[in-house]
Amino acid sequence: MTNRILAYLFVSLLSVSGIAQTQTNDTITLGEVTVEANAEIGDLSMLRTQIDSLHISNSMHTDMSEVIGENTAVFIKQSVKGSVAGMSLRGTNSTHTRVSWNKLPLNSPLHGTVDISQLPFLFTDDISINYSAAGMMMNDGALGGSLELSTRPEWNQGINLEYAGAAGSFLSFDNYLKFNWSGNKISYSGRAFHSSSKNTFPYENNDIIDGGTQIRQNADFTTYGLMQGIHYRPSPRHFISLNGWIQSGNRGVPGLSTNESGENNNLSRQNNDKLRAVLAYKWQKKDFVTEAWSGADLQRNGFITRNYISGTGRFISIDSKNRTASVHSGLSARIHLSGKHRIKAMVRHTYQHAHSEEAIKSIRYDASRHDVFFSGSWEYRLSDKWHIHSLVKEDVIEGEFHLPNAAVTVSHKSSKNLSFIGSLSRNMHHPSLSDLHHVPGGNPDLLPEASITADAGMHYTGPGKLKWKHKLNAYVRDITNWIMWRPTPQGYWQPDNIESVKTTGIEYSGNLKKKVGKSQVDVRFSYALNRSVNTSTGASLFSGTEGQIPYIPIHAANFSPTYTWKSWQISYQWNAYSERYTTSNAMPDVLYSIYPYFMSNLHLSHRIVCKKYKLTLTASVYNLFNESYRSVLWQPMPGINFRFGVKFNLL
Repeated sequence: MTNRILAYLFVSLLSVSGIAQTQTNDTITLGEVTVEANAEIGDLSMLRTQIDSLHISNSMHTDMSEVIGENTAVFIKQSVKGSVAGMSLRGTNSTHTRVSWNKLPLNSPLHGTVDISQLPFLFTDDISINYSAAGMMMNDGALGGSLELSTRPEWNQGINLEYAGAAGSFLSFDNYLKFNWSGNKISYSGRAFHSSSKNTFPYENNDIIDGGTQIRQNADFTTYGLMQGIHYRPSPRHFISLNGWIQSGNRGVPGLSTNESGENNNLSRQNNDKLRAVLAYKWQKKDFVTEAWSGADLQRNGFITRNYISGTGRFISIDSKNRTASVHSGLSARIHLSGKHRIKAMVRHTYQHAHSEEAIKSIRYDASRHDVFFSGSWEYRLSDKWHIHSLVKEDVIEGEFHLPNAAVTVSHKSSKNLSFIGSLSRNMHHPSLSDLHHVPGGNPDLLPEASITADAGMHYTGPGKLKWKHKLNAYVRDITNWIMWRPTPQGYWQPDNIESVKTTGIEYSGNLKKKVGKSQVDVRFSYALNRSVNTSTGASLFSGTEGQIPYIPIHAANFSPTYTWKSWQISYQWNAYSERYTTSNAMPDVLYSIYPYFMSNLHLSHRIVCKKYKLTLTASVYNLFNESYRSVLWQPMPGINFRFGVKFNLL
């Protein structure tokens, strides 16, 4: 895999070098600007959370699990940095969160989830979390919401080079390189990264008798990859783009803190290889836009566990491998009729294939399917204050038509500073290939999950020079046929449809900015209350939690004040999560609680700007108050730790 990445990089740099020699354009150096998106009646921005990349540009981040976990109230389920990370939105689980990159869905055809720790932060330019109707057009099965990542081309900027490197506690190292070249018709971007850590941090083990201070073992990881994109606009109306992403990684799977069998037992490791590519075409006129795209996501994963027997040595107890392939194509058209109507139609086709095998038990299965999605939307501007957005979507799964999904959204702009929105939607999530065909345990009789969601929200921007923004949303959702894996008397787990799950919640986000002379204060706060209750028969195990679904915190909050003075910036980040509940494989009938925790991080940066380059020095302290906490049951997290970084930009 390493040789392929190096060859890919070498050939690509040669091709870009040739392009750069054949075209010359004046380089325009722009100063630092701030771009903000205001909530418009004509879109669904009040059902969207846009992560401000400028706000976090001066702190070193490795992957999406760090960015989302530190800058939103979204709960990230992760045992340690670099390990598998799941994202829970609005009281649902990670299978209900759809993730896409430049319109290419990234959810695994096998289990339907995305490990967001494998999404490099610096491989994307725009990060958007969409809820309810805002994520339905482009995403199927997004009952909780969607995470949409995209890259943007530059035009007429000449050469731009950026390097970022960091070193931190527990032998953690991160390196990132970005090379951009853009002219009037061609824009190229090449990005490469390498991230690794030994993760050998000390912790107090209170889960076993006489545990004492121990060192985290088998938690190391190494991941590296390359992403390249080329955009071509032969005329102002035509745009062609090709984006490619190749990545490889290897990591240990740390054992539980309750393990008393010794460090030589249950040593597990994972490896993964990914290859992704998207080709897109866009043609636009004043009132008409059409787009076509096609992409593929190929993944190869391995999992191996070794145990030790005295006098015999180590032996392999689990040797699992799987390969997945998904191909996605789409065609859309959007037309403006007068100044009040906008109609959009879209058709998407998805082919998914999964192969999984386990060598020790000689278990294997192959599964594939074709899905087609038709959707159409109509937007109508009743007046300058009222706007209606409607959507109808039809899922055709393996040739079988299902009940249509639909959404209606009404927004009202009461004044220049105050807007309201209301939405009612029906959505559906279909079982993954693993849910249906896993051996043992797959359940071919599973029904699709269906949800009815009602949203209401408001957006307020304070008047005057003080930039003061508030966004408040509330939702109610009923999900029928929720899919949950549960233990069976035969000794394996099997997915079943739960009769009903009801999720309700309130979300608030606020932002206050004030600039005085050469100083600026930026304060951000977000809070989420999520009640996700299993209301079906037989939910007595979680009666002490009022039926709260496992691993979903009821309360989550984020507070982030930032102070900037000239070229210096200091920011404090505080995250809080309430108690979570779960069960274990060993004792599935016993309820465990994971105590709440409050996490504090501190970031300091200094920017040095010269005529031809910009240098940013960063220093970060994580877990500032050295709190002992868990995100996952029996998986300790590190105490206070540090990271120092440098970022270089060629202007």
